[in-house]
Amino acid sequence: MSTFQERPLSAPNADADLATIQDLLGHAQITTTQRYCWVSNLKVQRDYYKAIEVVLQRTQSNGEQSR
Repeated sequence: MSTFQERPLSAPNADADLATIQDLLGHAQITTTQRYCWVSNLKVQRDYYKAIEVVLQRTQSNGEQSR
């Protein structure tokens, strides 16, 4: 019988990011978590664009504050 950590995780539509899964599984390195997770290209793309939006919002709000 395998443990939860030994089972591959499939998260194509999950909203949890790898860092959250890393914390839940107690992995010291993100590469360990990546080995256990199969993340779809769509999820990677969504997370990338979400991160870009956050960066742009922070950049714009920082620029407005310095005026």
